[in-house]
Amino acid sequence: STDLAVATAENLAPDLKIRKGVLNSTRDSGSTAASYTPARNYGGVVFAAAGSTGLPFLSGNLTSAAISESGGNGSTGAIKNNILDSNISKLDAGDILRYVIVIENIGSSYRGAFNVQIRDEIPAGLSYHGNLAIVDGTGAALTYTKPDQTIATANDFFSASGVMIADPGATAASGIDGVNGGAIDGYSATSGRNIAVITFDAVVEAGAYSTLANNGGLITNKAVIEDYANSENSGVNTFLPGVKSISETASLSLRTGEVKKAIVSTSELSTTNNNVAIGEIIRYRLQVDIPEGVLNSFELIDVLPAGLSFLNDGSAKLALAGTNANTFSWNLNNNPIANFFI
Repeated sequence: STDLAVATAENLAPDLKIRKGVLNSTRDSGSTAASYTPARNYGGVVFAAAGSTGLPFLSGNLTSAAISESGGNGSTGAIKNNILDSNISKLDAGDILRYVIVIENIGSSYRGAFNVQIRDEIPAGLSYHGNLAIVDGTGAALTYTKPDQTIATANDFFSASGVMIADPGATAASGIDGVNGGAIDGYSATSGRNIAVITFDAVVEAGAYSTLANNGGLITNKAVIEDYANSENSGVNTFLPGVKSISETASLSLRTGEVKKAIVSTSELSTTNNNVAIGEIIRYRLQVDIPEGVLNSFELIDVLPAGLSFLNDGSAKLALAGTNANTFSWNLNNNPIANFFI
């Protein structure tokens, strides 16, 4: 007779998904407030403000059920309701913005994801402004090292090799099977432990405007998962071999100048509003709201229509007003006021 034995095997595979967005900025209020596209959705979590120190969460947990579409092992990783996926516009030089990177493990391995190597590419026009924090979806801190497991600093996160989240993460491994022994836990719809959340601040540099011409008017920041595995041995069972990686971006655009022109007064008392007579002198006010930063080769030109000519009687004035007006400079010797009108 022949005896048959049945063997079972487990397919233990982590599966990481990434998203990136802008949480908030120091220009979120006032008449020149920043705009967010799509509108910000924090998934039920209250995040700390840009420029602040301490924990990135003020309240709430991030969970797969809250932030991702369901399916597959429980989550598809597809972004639900644009949660933590906003870009920002209308920033000025000197503004601080807080980025968020979310890494979600939707895989089938109960051990989690090991050797998670991540980095961020700060583009020209931005500088790192501190407050890097790496936590899980509950807000519990995740420690990190360099990929060779030596001590890392926050600046290493922005290097070519990035950093590696230490195994295990905030949850201690349990049992002989090493349940949740990875840096990011195995999938759970509600615990938040299968999610890593990375936040940091960046500041818009004074010369940021000079970078826009070659980048479609956008400054784009990219986060990259360089590698991860289903076991603790570095370089073994890698899911992103060679140059393969997973990345996601968030973009920002800068505020543009706003020009307003109006009639201040005319020389004839018998005319009203915009109804003027031939030979009447009209005084205009041209007001330009100039964004902060270094604007090289800035030009202001008023195109006078047929029927109007500039009266160069010395009464035209240029005034620079603002909280930092002493830092403005204007070369009127090479560019007399009459040259502003063509």
